[in-house]
Amino acid sequence: MIKKSLLTEAVISQSISQNYGFESSKIDFLPLGYDPYSANYRLESDDGVYFLKAYQRFQKASIDVPLYLKASGFGHDLVPIQTLSGSYSYQVGGIIVVLFPFMEQKEEETNLSSAQWYQMGRLLRQIHDTPLSQHISQIIPNEDYKKQPTVQQIVQQYLQTIADTSPTSDEHQALINLWTQHHDSLSRLLDKFEIVRQQLAQQTPSLVLCHGDFHPWNILMPPSDKWLVIDWDDVRLAPPESDMMFFLGHLIEDVFLAGYGGLVPDKQIIAYYTHLWTLQEIQEYSELIIDNKDDEDQPLRQEALREIKHYIHTHH
Repeated sequence: MIKKSLLTEAVISQSISQNYGFESSKIDFLPLGYDPYSANYRLESDDGVYFLKAYQRFQKASIDVPLYLKASGFGHDLVPIQTLSGSYSYQVGGIIVVLFPFMEQKEEETNLSSAQWYQMGRLLRQIHDTPLSQHISQIIPNEDYKKQPTVQQIVQQYLQTIADTSPTSDEHQALINLWTQHHDSLSRLLDKFEIVRQQLAQQTPSLVLCHGDFHPWNILMPPSDKWLVIDWDDVRLAPPESDMMFFLGHLIEDVFLAGYGGLVPDKQIIAYYTHLWTLQEIQEYSELIIDNKDDEDQPLRQEALREIKHYIHTHH
């Protein structure tokens, strides 16, 4: 995914000096991940190497939970570095900034071994079995199937209004055409999601601490062999299945579930989160095309359009 930098090198350098007391000798923008509302940077200084993450949309629990896990002896956490004032983040120009140690990773093959998939299942079970303090339970979003998620409402609105909007770029026009062409299939996706949501609203599934975006790309595997779970931006209290949709239905499913141990996934819950993920991706990439209007943003818009086509065609 083509990413867009949210901060200039000058702003990063000055704010790091003010908040951490060291000078950056080199700052590199890292076009990593698929979140269009964050940006990543590698910083070098005389004291070491750092990883900086900048957020347009920020959930404080994404910091509080790793800190809690570290204090609980979880052992697979990567926590932020404190500022001079003792905070774990700071704000500059409306952007929230968090600084971490930079972790070098092993050179791994694309396909993990069966033993690693098994270990990943065990790691997820360890997260889900974590007892939570009252404070953590209160600050983490709690899954509530009785309410329509915001993304569901936004997609419904797009279906009703996007054909009447005025395009600001060629990609925006292509987006309007895409939503219009696939109006019926997107409506069916919403209908399927709503049916499952209403069914789950009649149940009381067990809720556990869930990462919200648990997959191999959010697990660092440094040379120390101590895996580190990162990117807790979507942390929530939810059924265990909400963290499993990237593993089920694949060849590694049995090995992963063996590592997790003692769970037969509820297909209805899996369907809910699979549909929810698809709706979120389509909505966020659509917003990215609409909001980034400058000529320099064209590669970003083009990549977002390709992603939307992928999700639409996958769930046609």
